[in-house]
Amino acid sequence: MCASRICEFYGTQIFGKQEFHNYSGINWKMYKISIGEAFTGKIQHIIFIADEDLHVGQNAVYKN
Repeated sequence: MCASRICEFYGTQIFGKQEFHNYSGINWKMYKISIGEAFTGKIQHIIFIADEDLHVGQNAVYKN
C-alpha cells in the first residue's frame, strides 16, 4: 500500500495524506479532492476503508 495515494479523514492511526484529517465523526461533511492534483498516474479505483481494531461494525459511507 502506498501512503502517498491514501487520504485519511478520521481516526487515530496516522497514515497517508493528512490534509483532510479533520472529520469529527458526527454528521456528513463534504470533501472535494482534485484527483489530478492530489494524485498522479493511472488510477482505476477509489476505495473507502473503515479500519477499527477495537470494535466490530465500523462503516465507511459516501453520497453524491
